[in-house]
Amino acid sequence: MHEHEERPGAVPQGRPRGYCVACKTKQTMNDATSVERGGGPAIEGSCAVCGAKMFILGAGTTVAVEVDLS
Repeated sequence: MHEHEERPGAVPQGRPRGYCVACKTKQTMNDATSVERGGGPAIEGSCAVCGAKMFILGAGTTVAVEVDLS
């Protein structure tokens, strides 16, 4: 069993891979979270090699929404 704490908006099933503009190649992404960017779903994180900010636009992410109905 993994003993790490899930962050809100964290992307499940391992680390996603995306294109890093700084490395000019596809890299794994650290600290990946689901966000909305450009009006659609995306994954935001940092490059595991150089630390540059990375985005995967249009990624099939699921974001949990908490609604207060009181």
